[in-house]
Amino acid sequence: MDYFAPGKVVLMGEFSVVDGGLALVAAIDHGVRVHATASPNLLIKTPTNDRFVRPALNAAGAQQGEFVFSDSYPSYGGKKIGVGGSASATVAAIVAAYGLRDEKIDPQMLFDLAHRVHQGVQGSGSGVDIAASVWGGLLRYQACKATPAQGLLPLLIWSGESASTGPKVMQYQRLNSDYRDKFRTLSNTLVIQYESDPITALNENGALIADMAEVAGFSYLTPTLTRIIALAKSLGGGAKPSGAGGGDCVLALFHDPSQEREFVHQLNKFDSVCVIPISLSMGVTRL
Repeated sequence: MDYFAPGKVVLMGEFSVVDGGLALVAAIDHGVRVHATASPNLLIKTPTNDRFVRPALNAAGAQQGEFVFSDSYPSYGGKKIGVGGSASATVAAIVAAYGLRDEKIDPQMLFDLAHRVHQGVQGSGSGVDIAASVWGGLLRYQACKATPAQGLLPLLIWSGESASTGPKVMQYQRLNSDYRDKFRTLSNTLVIQYESDPITALNENGALIADMAEVAGFSYLTPTLTRIIALAKSLGGGAKPSGAGGGDCVLALFHDPSQEREFVHQLNKFDSVCVIPISLSMGVTRL
Protein backbone atom coordinates (compact mmCIF):
# COMPACT_ATOMS: atom_id res chain seq x y z
CA MET A 1 0.00 0.00 0.00
CA ASP A 2 1.14 3.53 -0.80
CA TYR A 3 0.52 6.82 0.97
CA PHE A 4 1.32 10.42 0.05
CA ALA A 5 1.71 13.37 2.43
CA PRO A 6 1.97 16.84 0.86
CA GLY A 7 4.52 19.51 1.63
CA LYS A 8 3.71 23.10 2.44
CA VAL A 9 4.23 26.72 1.54
CA VAL A 10 3.66 29.29 4.28
CA LEU A 11 2.02 32.31 2.70
CA MET A 12 1.65 34.58 5.71
CA GLY A 13 2.34 34.60 9.43
CA GLU A 14 5.92 33.36 9.52
CA PHE A 15 7.73 33.89 12.83
CA SER A 16 4.63 35.04 14.75
CA VAL A 17 3.18 31.52 14.40
CA VAL A 18 5.77 30.24 16.88
CA ASP A 19 4.26 32.65 19.44
CA GLY A 20 0.73 31.43 18.79
CA GLY A 21 0.06 33.89 15.97
CA LEU A 22 -2.14 33.24 12.97
CA ALA A 23 -0.58 31.77 9.81
CA LEU A 24 -1.82 31.01 6.32
CA VAL A 25 -0.38 27.82 4.84
CA ALA A 26 -0.99 25.89 1.62
CA ALA A 27 -0.50 22.16 1.16
CA ILE A 28 1.18 21.61 -2.20
CA ASP A 29 1.46 18.72 -4.63
CA HIS A 30 5.15 18.08 -3.86
CA GLY A 31 5.60 15.76 -0.91
CA VAL A 32 6.66 12.39 0.47
CA ARG A 33 5.43 9.00 -0.66
CA VAL A 34 5.82 5.77 1.29
CA HIS A 35 5.30 2.20 0.06
CA ALA A 36 4.51 -0.13 2.96
CA THR A 37 4.55 -3.94 2.75
CA ALA A 38 4.43 -6.78 5.27
CA SER A 39 7.74 -7.99 6.67
CA PRO A 40 8.69 -9.94 9.82
CA ASN A 41 11.22 -7.22 10.66
CA LEU A 42 11.11 -3.44 10.63
CA LEU A 43 12.90 -2.26 7.50
CA ILE A 44 13.22 1.43 6.55
CA LYS A 45 14.54 2.77 3.27
CA THR A 46 14.83 6.52 2.72
CA PRO A 47 16.55 8.70 0.08
CA THR A 48 18.88 10.20 2.70
CA ASN A 49 18.44 9.28 6.39
CA ASP A 50 15.66 8.21 8.74
CA ARG A 51 16.05 11.05 11.23
CA PHE A 52 12.30 11.75 11.32
CA VAL A 53 10.69 8.60 9.92
CA ARG A 54 12.18 6.13 12.40
CA PRO A 55 10.92 8.05 15.47
CA ALA A 56 7.56 8.47 13.69
CA LEU A 57 7.27 4.75 12.99
CA ASN A 58 8.26 3.96 16.57
CA ALA A 59 5.66 6.38 17.92
CA ALA A 60 3.05 4.73 15.70
CA GLY A 61 3.92 1.32 17.11
CA ALA A 62 5.49 -0.11 13.96
CA GLN A 63 7.46 -3.20 14.96
CA GLN A 64 7.24 -4.98 11.62
CA GLY A 65 6.95 -4.04 7.96
CA GLU A 66 9.05 -2.63 5.16
CA PHE A 67 8.66 1.11 4.57
CA VAL A 68 10.20 2.62 1.45
CA PHE A 69 10.17 6.41 1.27
CA SER A 70 10.58 8.68 -1.75
CA ASP A 71 9.84 12.33 -2.39
CA SER A 72 8.76 14.56 -5.24
CA TYR A 73 10.44 17.74 -4.07
CA PRO A 74 12.14 19.57 -6.92
CA SER A 75 15.89 20.02 -6.77
CA TYR A 76 17.77 22.88 -8.43
CA GLY A 77 21.53 22.71 -8.75
CA GLY A 78 21.58 19.97 -6.15
CA LYS A 79 19.61 22.10 -3.68
CA LYS A 80 16.12 21.17 -2.54
CA ILE A 81 13.56 23.84 -1.76
CA GLY A 82 12.33 24.19 1.81
CA VAL A 83 8.71 23.10 1.64
CA GLY A 84 8.19 20.88 4.67
CA GLY A 85 9.89 17.62 3.70
CA SER A 86 10.53 16.47 7.25
CA ALA A 87 6.94 17.16 8.29
CA SER A 88 5.42 15.31 5.35
CA ALA A 89 7.78 12.35 5.95
CA THR A 90 6.69 12.23 9.58
CA VAL A 91 2.99 12.26 8.67
CA ALA A 92 3.42 9.70 5.90
CA ALA A 93 5.30 7.34 8.22
CA ILE A 94 2.61 7.38 10.88
CA VAL A 95 -0.25 6.86 8.43
CA ALA A 96 1.61 4.00 6.73
CA ALA A 97 2.28 2.29 10.05
CA TYR A 98 -1.39 2.39 10.97
CA GLY A 99 -2.46 1.38 7.47
CA LEU A 100 -0.19 -1.66 7.42
CA ARG A 101 -2.02 -2.89 10.55
CA ASP A 102 -5.32 -2.11 8.82
CA GLU A 103 -6.06 0.55 11.45
CA LYS A 104 -7.34 4.07 10.91
CA ILE A 105 -6.14 7.20 12.66
CA ASP A 106 -8.32 10.31 12.78
CA PRO A 107 -6.81 13.58 11.57
CA GLN A 108 -6.57 15.29 14.96
CA MET A 109 -4.85 12.29 16.54
CA LEU A 110 -2.53 12.12 13.52
CA PHE A 111 -1.66 15.79 13.89
CA ASP A 112 -1.03 15.50 17.63
CA LEU A 113 1.22 12.47 17.25
CA ALA A 114 3.14 13.80 14.23
CA HIS A 115 3.59 17.23 15.83
CA ARG A 116 4.95 15.65 19.01
CA VAL A 117 7.42 13.50 17.06
CA HIS A 118 8.50 16.30 14.71
CA GLN A 119 8.96 18.80 17.49
CA GLY A 120 10.85 16.25 19.57
CA VAL A 121 13.33 15.48 16.79
CA GLN A 122 14.10 19.05 15.75
CA GLY A 123 13.65 20.61 19.17
CA SER A 124 11.08 23.20 18.13
CA GLY A 125 8.31 23.89 15.64
CA SER A 126 4.87 25.47 15.49
CA GLY A 127 3.22 22.50 13.74
CA VAL A 128 2.08 24.59 10.76
CA ASP A 129 3.81 22.25 8.30
CA ILE A 130 2.34 19.18 10.01
CA ALA A 131 -1.15 20.71 9.72
CA ALA A 132 -0.73 21.22 5.97
CA SER A 133 0.30 17.59 5.49
CA VAL A 134 -2.60 16.28 7.58
CA TRP A 135 -5.53 18.41 6.40
CA GLY A 136 -4.37 19.77 3.05
CA GLY A 137 -5.74 22.68 1.03
CA LEU A 138 -5.38 26.30 2.15
CA LEU A 139 -5.51 26.64 5.93
CA ARG A 140 -5.53 29.23 8.66
CA TYR A 141 -3.42 27.83 11.45
CA GLN A 142 -3.04 28.99 15.03
CA ALA A 143 -1.95 27.26 18.23
CA CYS A 144 -2.28 23.72 16.86
CA LYS A 145 -5.72 24.37 15.32
CA ALA A 146 -6.38 24.48 11.57
CA THR A 147 -9.44 25.74 9.70
CA PRO A 148 -10.09 25.95 5.93
CA ALA A 149 -9.30 29.32 4.37
CA GLN A 150 -10.11 31.12 1.14
CA GLY A 151 -7.60 32.87 -1.06
CA LEU A 152 -5.40 32.73 -4.12
CA LEU A 153 -2.33 30.54 -4.41
CA PRO A 154 0.67 32.69 -5.39
CA LEU A 155 3.46 31.78 -7.74
CA LEU A 156 6.42 30.13 -6.03
CA ILE A 157 9.82 31.29 -7.28
CA TRP A 158 13.09 29.56 -6.39
CA SER A 159 15.83 32.14 -5.74
CA GLY A 160 18.70 29.74 -6.37
CA GLU A 161 19.92 29.98 -2.77
CA SER A 162 19.20 27.62 0.12
CA ALA A 163 18.37 29.08 3.53
CA SER A 164 18.21 27.84 7.12
CA THR A 165 15.14 28.62 9.22
CA GLY A 166 16.19 27.61 12.72
CA PRO A 167 18.82 30.29 13.48
CA LYS A 168 16.51 33.07 12.29
CA VAL A 169 13.66 31.85 14.49
CA MET A 170 16.04 31.73 17.47
CA GLN A 171 17.03 35.36 16.87
CA TYR A 172 13.37 36.34 16.60
CA GLN A 173 12.66 34.64 19.92
CA ARG A 174 15.40 36.69 21.60
CA LEU A 175 13.37 39.85 20.98
CA ASN A 176 11.52 41.11 24.02
CA SER A 177 7.95 39.94 24.57
CA ASP A 178 6.40 43.39 24.11
CA TYR A 179 7.94 43.72 20.65
CA ARG A 180 6.84 40.20 19.68
CA ASP A 181 3.31 40.85 20.95
CA LYS A 182 3.00 43.93 18.72
CA PHE A 183 4.54 42.06 15.80
CA ARG A 184 2.07 39.19 16.25
CA THR A 185 -0.93 41.54 16.37
CA LEU A 186 0.10 43.27 13.13
CA SER A 187 0.88 39.96 11.46
CA ASN A 188 -2.52 38.50 12.43
CA THR A 189 -4.28 41.47 10.87
CA LEU A 190 -2.43 40.97 7.58
CA VAL A 191 -3.18 37.23 7.51
CA ILE A 192 -6.89 38.02 7.77
CA GLN A 193 -6.53 40.76 5.13
CA TYR A 194 -5.08 38.26 2.63
CA GLU A 195 -8.50 36.86 1.75
CA SER A 196 -9.87 40.27 0.68
CA ASP A 197 -6.71 42.07 -0.53
CA PRO A 198 -3.90 39.52 -1.01
CA ILE A 199 -1.49 41.75 -2.94
CA THR A 200 -1.46 44.47 -0.31
CA ALA A 201 -1.27 41.87 2.45
CA LEU A 202 1.73 40.14 0.85
CA ASN A 203 3.62 43.40 0.43
CA GLU A 204 2.89 44.69 3.90
CA ASN A 205 3.65 41.35 5.56
CA GLY A 206 7.01 41.23 3.78
CA ALA A 207 7.80 44.77 4.96
CA LEU A 208 6.75 43.89 8.52
CA ILE A 209 9.07 40.87 8.65
CA ALA A 210 11.94 42.83 7.05
CA ASP A 211 11.64 45.47 9.78
CA MET A 212 11.58 42.78 12.46
CA ALA A 213 14.63 41.06 10.96
CA GLU A 214 16.58 44.31 11.08
CA VAL A 215 15.76 44.69 14.77
CA ALA A 216 16.56 41.02 15.47
CA GLY A 217 19.82 41.23 13.52
CA PHE A 218 19.46 38.62 10.81
CA SER A 219 19.37 38.74 7.01
CA TYR A 220 15.88 38.42 5.56
CA LEU A 221 16.31 39.90 2.07
CA THR A 222 19.19 38.81 -0.15
CA PRO A 223 20.04 40.80 -3.30
CA THR A 224 18.28 38.18 -5.44
CA LEU A 225 15.14 38.18 -3.29
CA THR A 226 15.10 41.98 -3.41
CA ARG A 227 15.33 41.98 -7.24
CA ILE A 228 12.51 39.43 -7.62
CA ILE A 229 10.24 41.32 -5.25
CA ALA A 230 10.99 44.66 -6.91
CA LEU A 231 10.14 43.19 -10.31
CA ALA A 232 6.79 41.88 -9.08
CA LYS A 233 5.89 45.23 -7.52
CA SER A 234 6.92 47.15 -10.65
CA LEU A 235 4.35 45.15 -12.59
CA GLY A 236 1.57 45.83 -10.10
CA GLY A 237 1.87 42.62 -8.09
CA GLY A 238 2.62 41.62 -4.55
CA ALA A 239 5.63 39.60 -3.41
CA LYS A 240 7.50 38.51 -0.31
CA PRO A 241 9.81 35.70 0.78
CA SER A 242 8.14 32.47 1.81
CA GLY A 243 9.28 31.33 5.22
CA ALA A 244 12.24 32.73 7.11
CA GLY A 245 13.89 34.42 4.14
CA GLY A 246 17.63 34.67 3.61
CA GLY A 247 17.22 32.80 0.33
CA ASP A 248 14.96 29.92 -0.72
CA CYS A 249 11.66 31.05 -2.28
CA VAL A 250 9.56 34.11 -3.09
CA LEU A 251 5.78 34.29 -3.36
CA ALA A 252 4.35 36.54 -6.07
CA LEU A 253 0.75 37.35 -6.91
CA PHE A 254 -0.93 39.42 -9.63
CA HIS A 255 -4.49 40.53 -10.36
CA ASP A 256 -3.93 40.57 -14.12
CA PRO A 257 -2.75 37.39 -15.93
CA SER A 258 -0.83 39.55 -18.41
CA GLN A 259 1.20 41.01 -15.53
CA GLU A 260 1.98 37.51 -14.33
CA ARG A 261 3.09 36.41 -17.80
CA GLU A 262 5.39 39.43 -18.09
CA PHE A 263 6.81 38.72 -14.65
CA VAL A 264 7.62 35.12 -15.60
CA HIS A 265 9.13 36.33 -18.88
CA GLN A 266 11.38 38.81 -17.07
CA LEU A 267 12.49 36.15 -14.59
CA ASN A 268 14.19 34.33 -17.45
CA LYS A 269 16.85 37.05 -17.32
CA PHE A 270 17.74 36.12 -13.73
CA ASP A 271 20.49 33.56 -13.16
CA SER A 272 19.49 30.38 -11.24
CA VAL A 273 15.93 31.65 -10.70
CA CYS A 274 12.81 29.80 -11.83
CA VAL A 275 9.11 29.39 -11.15
CA ILE A 276 8.25 26.16 -9.35
CA PRO A 277 4.92 24.73 -10.56
CA ILE A 278 2.65 24.04 -7.57
CA SER A 279 -1.03 23.39 -6.98
CA LEU A 280 -3.08 22.83 -3.86
CA SER A 281 -3.09 19.28 -2.56
CA MET A 282 -5.41 17.26 -0.37
CA GLY A 283 -4.06 16.13 2.97
CA VAL A 284 -2.33 12.80 3.46
CA THR A 285 -3.98 10.18 1.24
CA ARG A 286 -3.77 6.50 0.40
CA LEU A 287 -2.86 6.06 -3.25
